[in-house]
Amino acid sequence: MYYKALIFFFCLPILFSCQNNKTEVSTQIELIESPAPDGSMQPFLFNNDGKLLLSWTQKVNDTLHGLFFSELQNDVWSPPVKISNGDNWFVNWADFPSLVANGSNFIAHYLQKSDTATFAYDVMIKQSKDYGKTWSDSFKLHSDSTKTEHGFVTIFPYKESFVATWLDGRNTAGLSTGHNHGDGHGAMILRAAIISEDGVINDEELLDNKTCDCCQTIATITEEGPIIFYRNRTDNEVRDIYFTRFDNKAWSEPKPIYNDDWQISGCPVNGPKCDYKDKTLSIAWFTAANKNPKVKVAFSFDDGKNFEKPIELDIEKPLGRVDIAMIDGKSALVSWIATEGNNTFLKVCKVYSNDKIVNTFIVSNIENSRASGFPQMEIVNDNVYFAWNFVENDLKKIKMAKVLLNTLK
Repeated sequence: MYYKALIFFFCLPILFSCQNNKTEVSTQIELIESPAPDGSMQPFLFNNDGKLLLSWTQKVNDTLHGLFFSELQNDVWSPPVKISNGDNWFVNWADFPSLVANGSNFIAHYLQKSDTATFAYDVMIKQSKDYGKTWSDSFKLHSDSTKTEHGFVTIFPYKESFVATWLDGRNTAGLSTGHNHGDGHGAMILRAAIISEDGVINDEELLDNKTCDCCQTIATITEEGPIIFYRNRTDNEVRDIYFTRFDNKAWSEPKPIYNDDWQISGCPVNGPKCDYKDKTLSIAWFTAANKNPKVKVAFSFDDGKNFEKPIELDIEKPLGRVDIAMIDGKSALVSWIATEGNNTFLKVCKVYSNDKIVNTFIVSNIENSRASGFPQMEIVNDNVYFAWNFVENDLKKIKMAKVLLNTLK
């Protein structure tokens, strides 16, 4: 069975405030059908050379979960393909699987329990060399065998291979608390490795020996090589966004994008997102320093060596869970979850590197809870695609929408 993507149009005239500039936007948003059946959650979008891939987690029965994907071509979804399934998976609202492609080479990850402790799980990898038709046996990403937390993975194409980075809990082994958010002992660490197209893991390295416990990582490839962003954790519990760059010889010493000085005793579960296009790097993140929640964006024009002063996008009540997609070398779209009165929305605006913000609009109402997960946004050809969790009573499903890029002047 094939899935026709288009359902219907609707027009949202919105009056919104963004950085004290009011912008009235009439935006045509197409709700499109998701190929994922009811009960599916944790969508992940990836642009594979102009073809949109959607992967998701699906509950097969009371004990079995599976990872599936579909591809959108000419507004039609391909039949869902199973990547893997298991009865011992760790399924979590914030730490979710992914599918990434490097041409016809696909790589996917999911999380598998390694012990009865709640936060004891491993990162498992599967690969395909034939566009997802057949898959390798699963293998573990990390070299240790501790019964601790491993997750918040980012995988990205790099030359003929893939870069992988993740949060690693091997140093928390033996602690009575296991998943340790606040006492400063046995902190989570950041590691990275190269995964070859043949499934060989090379150059596994420690990048930072103390990170925030459960904020997502993100990475991209600039003209000078990979760059990784994550939430750091200092000894006095300042948890700002840091980055490290690979210059084809070594990873650089981690340093902050900007010193928000957000001091918080527990993990906010709110990682950054980045994108790169036309020699411009953009990074979006959430902070609540001084109890003042904000969504921020910064641009770099030298492949991440230096970043411009951050631009504040939402000074009202953002919840974060950001995403970002570069339109060109001067502008990007940023999405995040925000509250307005008693309502919660998936919100988007277009931001220019010169601090100009336009076209703020709402994609959809969204659940004000963990169940809404982390909405996805991806630009493919002339369209901007969105995917998010929808939860209503006992119904769980993935909703999707798209916006014509040329309407966002």
